Amino acid sequence: MLAPVPPVTEITSLPELAQRFLGSANNFLPVVDADQRLVGMVALQDLKEHLGAGRELSAVIASDVMRPPPRCVTPNQRLVDVFNLALASEQQNIPVVSTLTDKRLVGALARTEVLGLFAESIAAGSKPTL
Repeated sequence: MLAPVPPVTEITSLPELAQRFLGSANNFLPVVDADQRLVGMVALQDLKEHLGAGRELSAVIASDVMRPPPRCVTPNQRLVDVFNLALASEQQNIPVVSTLTDKRLVGALARTEVLGLFAESIAAGSKPTL
């Protein structure tokens, strides 16, 4: 588990969101409430329709463009149990939350690392015996 992608709040303005995306390689930003509970995700591609706006751009906030929270994992889940989620996810970093009911953002799983571990495991298990 890695540190979580630094989240934004529900009231983060669209210009601030755009700056966050410009300053990182993330394709999604987690949106949290005042208690650090994951309430949604903002996708870089979801900002496109608003980028041509003029002054009204600053009136758009994260809660206006966020998606519902994605499927998450918890720190004590086994990697084998999250394989299908990692395989299906379009996010570079899968959110790790305290529990699936509390949803406090505590970390992230790098999708490529999870899939890489499975690829290594499969490759190690398929070596021919001499």
